[in-house]
Amino acid sequence: MSKLPRLLPYSRHLSVSLKSSPRLPGVVVGTARQLSCFVVRSAGRWSTMSETAGSDKGRRDNRHAGDGQGSPVAQVRHYPGTHRSSPGEEGLKARKRFLEISLEEKRLVYKCRDNYKTLNDVPTWPQYRKEHNIGLRIKPKADPNEKFNEKVSLWRGDITQLEIDAIANAANESLLGGGGVDGAIHSAAGPTLVKETSTLGGCETGHAKLSGGHRLPAKYVLHAVGPIGQKPDKLEGCYKDCMALAKEHGLRSVAFPCISTGIFGYPNYPAGQVAIGYIRKWLETGDNADHMDRVIFCVFLEKDVQVYEELLPAFFPTEDDVKGDKEASGETDVHMEVAAAAVESKDTQGEDQRPAAAEKPSDTEEAKETAAEEEPKKGSSEGVKSEDTAPEPMVAEPEEVKTSEEEKQDSELSEKSEAAAAAAP
Repeated sequence: MSKLPRLLPYSRHLSVSLKSSPRLPGVVVGTARQLSCFVVRSAGRWSTMSETAGSDKGRRDNRHAGDGQGSPVAQVRHYPGTHRSSPGEEGLKARKRFLEISLEEKRLVYKCRDNYKTLNDVPTWPQYRKEHNIGLRIKPKADPNEKFNEKVSLWRGDITQLEIDAIANAANESLLGGGGVDGAIHSAAGPTLVKETSTLGGCETGHAKLSGGHRLPAKYVLHAVGPIGQKPDKLEGCYKDCMALAKEHGLRSVAFPCISTGIFGYPNYPAGQVAIGYIRKWLETGDNADHMDRVIFCVFLEKDVQVYEELLPAFFPTEDDVKGDKEASGETDVHMEVAAAAVESKDTQGEDQRPAAAEKPSDTEEAKETAAEEEPKKGSSEGVKSEDTAPEPMVAEPEEVKTSEEEKQDSELSEKSEAAAAAAP
């Protein structure tokens, strides 16, 4: 098409006119209000110049250039009530276009070029666990189910490179893009994504809405608005809405980033517990597992890798995990029983000793024998005492011994003095 007329609004012209000159061939001049839609015919084709709201009925107007020969330069069709397409309409048209084109054509517009990852490039959880030698670190929180284990994956990488049915976006309430993974997804999807999300009317915290994937390898985007701070109910609501939308639209592969763990401030470990715990619960509910091929937990930071490698074996364990945990629990129980028996034995010994010390000698045979053995010893040191006589205080013994010796000495002295007196002339 050559020399298409250009649109020049001019406020004082109330009617559409066509002027032609050597400098400005085929210039359309009209008011801004009346220049609602012009379809210009040149070289045998009609081309839309601008659009607004209203009727699609128009009138055809032939204008002639002042070239002296009377030949028409262009044919102008005016649609007085037709409006220009809104950004939302452009976004919806783009969504439809990207969903209808072939996969080979769409791959030509990927921002990641040839670095896209198909579902076959993402290992299942059992494959990942075997490759990275991941063991059971905490007590299992669910029964083993090999079918469920094959339906989840842990993948570290760029979520915008996944060529699957849908990826989740950690969005804000406006759904118009932001920072972190939200900004990365909008950047990879192109400008038509925000044009479509502008028609969704935002989204409340704890819920999610669906849009097309546009230039992303993924067909759709699930925009989930996570909570600011640790609010488990709101975070679980994000995963609940995403899985419900996926099932409703027949999406069989979904990838989740770590929702709310970035600038929203949700702690990584509790957020992982909510995410993995809900997916396990969803798979166990009804026939949900038959409607899903893969749920991918997409992580980027090393600390998130550590969190998911610890939690996934607990929520998606194997038979060996449960068996090993039972054996470990049995060994622990044996050790606890041995320890309890040792403590009980010590307590029993203590109880046996305490009554023996508290009992009176006349209460038991052992006490009587002990008293009988100790009685001669007391008699030799303290003299002959009756069995009923209470022992004298220890302080009195030296006085008794001392008095006996003094009496003996006095007796000897008196005898000597008497003998001496008798021997005297």
